Amino acid sequence: MGEPQARTSRPKIPLFASLAGVGWKGLPRDLLAGCVLAGLLVPQGLGYAGIAGAEIQRGLYAAAIGLVAYVAFGTSRHLVVSPTSSSAAMLAAAVAPLAATDPSTYGGYAAGVAIGTGLVLLVGGILRLGFVSAFIAKPVLKGFMFGLALRIIVKQAPDFLGVKGGKGNVFQQAWTILSSLGSAHGLTILVGVGALALLILLPRLTRAVPAALCALVLGIVAVAWFGLGDRGVKVLGEVPTGFPMPALPGVGFGEAETLWAAGVGIAVIVYVESLGAGRTLAAKHGYEISPNRELFALGVANVASGLFRGICVGGGLSATAANDAAGARTSASAITASVVIVLTLLFLMPVFALLPSAVLAAIVIDAVKKLVDVKELARYVRARSGVLPHLTAAVGVLALGVLPGMLIAVLLSIVLLLRTLSTPTVLELGRVGDSHVFAALASGENVAAIPGLVILRPEGPLFFANTDRIRDVVREAIQRDAKPKQVLVNLGASPVFGIAASDALLQIRDDLEREGVELSLARVTPEAKAFLARSGALARLGEDRVFASQNDAVDAYLARSRAAR
Repeated sequence: MGEPQARTSRPKIPLFASLAGVGWKGLPRDLLAGCVLAGLLVPQGLGYAGIAGAEIQRGLYAAAIGLVAYVAFGTSRHLVVSPTSSSAAMLAAAVAPLAATDPSTYGGYAAGVAIGTGLVLLVGGILRLGFVSAFIAKPVLKGFMFGLALRIIVKQAPDFLGVKGGKGNVFQQAWTILSSLGSAHGLTILVGVGALALLILLPRLTRAVPAALCALVLGIVAVAWFGLGDRGVKVLGEVPTGFPMPALPGVGFGEAETLWAAGVGIAVIVYVESLGAGRTLAAKHGYEISPNRELFALGVANVASGLFRGICVGGGLSATAANDAAGARTSASAITASVVIVLTLLFLMPVFALLPSAVLAAIVIDAVKKLVDVKELARYVRARSGVLPHLTAAVGVLALGVLPGMLIAVLLSIVLLLRTLSTPTVLELGRVGDSHVFAALASGENVAAIPGLVILRPEGPLFFANTDRIRDVVREAIQRDAKPKQVLVNLGASPVFGIAASDALLQIRDDLEREGVELSLARVTPEAKAFLARSGALARLGEDRVFASQNDAVDAYLARSRAAR
């Protein structure tokens, strides 16, 4: 008998892998960082729940659960998964039309969207769709965030100024606010401006104290000490105490379709934001994160948040950067922050009844102001690239709403991608001296064309959307070269073919044949050659004109030229 074969085990997702490296020596630093992080997440959680239109405690439910659920499956040691401004704004756009007046129904729908978002992310992780984030163009994403931030600021302005909010799109709401400035409440403005000034100036003096927590505490103290609530300053009022038990949200089948569609859009933004923040910190500290594992972990975090009556969560760059600045080395800081938030829910919620709405609005405005990235837009203007996609996405969000704006952003990214692929650069190559090295003819004086041979290299794959472009370039090349003997097309950027590509090559061959010019192909992979054979194109092109390397194709041309003399 032979030796028994070792059992092969299925790959497993390690739990709490981001806690690797926790030791007694470094643990106190992580615990302290977690306490500092909680000081940021508590006011942010309250504020982002307000953006979402949900009861403010739901933001803390989401933060407490999202942090731990992500740590269990995620690969980043520093990423902070909690409510974010963008996901909250998209959540409000999805839920408000369904349950605008009933807080309990609204909360159930919000939790339903969180679960739907989580399921989309989970499926993406299982199907290994982490590459999808690369398909959203940066100018489009920046424009979407720019418009989203302006929407959030306009929505917070009534609480910040003590005026009534308007209805309609952002422009209509902004006009209503501007028209009401004459009736703004002076004391509310003073509280809001004071809180915003503290949020902006304190971080410039010290990072040791969370500015948002200071603004929150001072706002509560000011209301209690000076009786601001009795003098017209709006406060939050009674806030429920305690931590919920898990439960499925009461969502009917009629609403589920709408909520599921919202979950898809939120999932895209949550993943792109989270992956960007995670990669930034991973690069800084010299470790790698897994995009597909991140999808799965974010999915678990959102499902868990929804089951515990929370809202959507994601990896926010500001909270993640604050976690790093506080000295966090592992995810122990996130677990510590979660514990502090739970304790806050159990024992400190009555205190928030005195929190001025203007302070909460200031915290939100300060958190999203960085998304109004005027410097980045100015850079696009200087470069004369990306301006139109940026502005289109921003105006779409402002004029049409968050979800239509998201759809515009995604479609615009796809259009830009197809535009790039459909108009690839096609280089004309020449030989460098007498070597077997080839370069673009325009790249140097020592590069010369081979007499009678035009070598073209498309800098992109040949497919249905760019075949006409390639044919036009071939026609222009043979006209410039006064009808060469042969055109050699380097297909190194096309490892595989579709039927449109093989048909286009046949059309190019027919065009050249009418001009008395031969066609050869170089760097054709075995897979591409097999497809050409199956489609019948190889027989018409001639198998002796299809080469695995460019040097072989050039040598064959030179040999035929010598034989013809």
